[in-house]
Amino acid sequence: MVTRGYLPGSPLRDRRVLVTGATGFIGARLAARLVGGEGARVTGVGRSLDRVRRLEDVGVELVAADLLEVDRFGELVEGQDVVFHAAASLSQDVEEAAELNVAATGELVRVAGSAGVSRFVLVSSVSAYGEPDRRVVDESMPLGIDAEAAYPRTKARSEVAVREAGREAGVEVSIVRPACVFGPRSAIWTVSMWACIREGIPVLVGDGSSPFGGVYVDDLVDLLLLAAVEDAAVGQAFNACDAPVPWAEYAGGYGDAAGIEPRSIAPEEAAALLGAGPAADGPPDPAYPIILFVGLAALEGFVFPAERARRELGWTPRAGVAGGLERTVAWMRREGLV
Repeated sequence: MVTRGYLPGSPLRDRRVLVTGATGFIGARLAARLVGGEGARVTGVGRSLDRVRRLEDVGVELVAADLLEVDRFGELVEGQDVVFHAAASLSQDVEEAAELNVAATGELVRVAGSAGVSRFVLVSSVSAYGEPDRRVVDESMPLGIDAEAAYPRTKARSEVAVREAGREAGVEVSIVRPACVFGPRSAIWTVSMWACIREGIPVLVGDGSSPFGGVYVDDLVDLLLLAAVEDAAVGQAFNACDAPVPWAEYAGGYGDAAGIEPRSIAPEEAAALLGAGPAADGPPDPAYPIILFVGLAALEGFVFPAERARRELGWTPRAGVAGGLERTVAWMRREGLV
C-alpha cells in the first residue's frame, strides 16, 4: 500500500526526481511514495534491482548503477529536478566507506549542479554526531568528523562535502538525519530485531527503560518530502525522530505479537560486549547483537529531538512509534513472519 500524498498541492507532481539507493529500505519506500503519493516522475538507482522490481509496477524507472562509477553521474542526473541521495556505504573500513559516502557524494552534487538540478536532499544519520557528550542531541551538536568508526565518521564528512559542493555548484542542499528507521522490510530494526526476540537473544539493556530513538519509515519519508520543497529547508539539517518511547515498549511491540517477552542483558554485560566487539574468529557471541540494536544509545539514553523539523517545516509524524509498530506488525503477519 502506498501512503497518500503528504505535500499540499503536490509540488513534486510531474517533476523529475532521482532517488539513489532505491534498492534499499528507505530509498525504495521513498521512490514508491514519490510516484504513488506525489505524482512525481521517478528514476531509482541501485545495484541489485531484482530486489525491488515491485517498484516498476507503481511506475518507478529503475536504472542499474554503481555510484563509485562517477563517470556515469552525468547521465543519471540529466534532466532531473530533484535528487534524493539515500545510497551509503556500510563498510567498516574508513577509506572504503569514504569513497562513496564522501568523495562520490560530493561529486554527485557538483555534477547535479552542472545539470541544473535545483535541490539535493541528503539522507544522513544521527550517527553523524559520533559519540555525543550530552544525552539530548539536537542539531546544534557538532558532527563527529573524527569519529573512529567508519560509518559515523564518513556520514559526518559526507554532510561537509555536500554543503561545500552545493555552494560551489549553486545547488540548494537539505540534510535529514534519521534515527533508528523501522517499518515493513526494515532489515535491522524490524526483521532482525524480531529474529533476535524469537531466538531469545537479548535486545534490552537492564529494565528497558532507556528511550528508543526511532522513526517510522513513512514519517521519515514525509520529512524527506518537505526537505525537497520547503524554502526553510535550504542549507539546514534536521533530526528525524518520532517521540521516544522506552526500549521495552518498542521491543515489546514485536514480542506481544507472538507472546514472547524480549530478553534483557545487564548494563555492565552490555558495556563489556561493546568494548570487546564481535569475535574475530570462531562462533559469534549470541549476545553480541545487543550492540547492533541497543548499544550506546540504550546505555547512555541518547535522545534526538526533532523540534527544528516541527517548527521550521511543519513536520508532524502521522504514525509515531506506536502507530508504526501497529502497521509493521500487520505487515509481518501478512508476510508470515509471526
